Amino acid sequence: MTANYFMSKWGNAQTSQRQYQLLENAIKRLYRNLDLIRFIDDLLKASNGQAQKEKFIKWSKRIVLGIKRSPDPLHFDAFEDEYNLELNAISKEQKMHDPMKWLDNELELLQSEEHKEIYDANVNLEETETNLDIYNYPKELLTSKEVMVLLGISKTTLDRRRAEGLKFRKDGRKVYFKRAEVVRFLESKRF
Repeated sequence: MTANYFMSKWGNAQTSQRQYQLLENAIKRLYRNLDLIRFIDDLLKASNGQAQKEKFIKWSKRIVLGIKRSPDPLHFDAFEDEYNLELNAISKEQKMHDPMKWLDNELELLQSEEHKEIYDANVNLEETETNLDIYNYPKELLTSKEVMVLLGISKTTLDRRRAEGLKFRKDGRKVYFKRAEVVRFLESKRF
């Protein structure tokens, strides 16, 4: 189920109980941890406001702790050998991508002061008329998009710079850069 489809169903649900059941049914089918994390991350991006994001995170934690996530039983029975091979193949990935840790970190970030700095500083780079650059940009914590626009580079180039040693922080799938570290890297590499 895609996040957009889920959000349309969520909006049509009449009660909180029905919303909870929708979320539980969606999570129940996502037995791969990475798929679950991506789904919840997409829901958070499609959410309206902090209260709804917190609701998704808290309900998701409760659901993940309270149910067994597994493939569709009828499909599993028909393709049990294939599923067992896949589950063995992804066992390392399942341990590495712990949804409870991710949910805890996401909730902590959402409630932190740093979150306000990251998400509440609404600077639209495409519409700004001034010539902002990395040296006098007002925010200290930058998203990948901001770094790309400020430096005039593509995503591929940014990924290459990260591989060359440009420091970054990751929160789930989100990547952030400290402006001072980007400046230091610029001065050392002169790209």
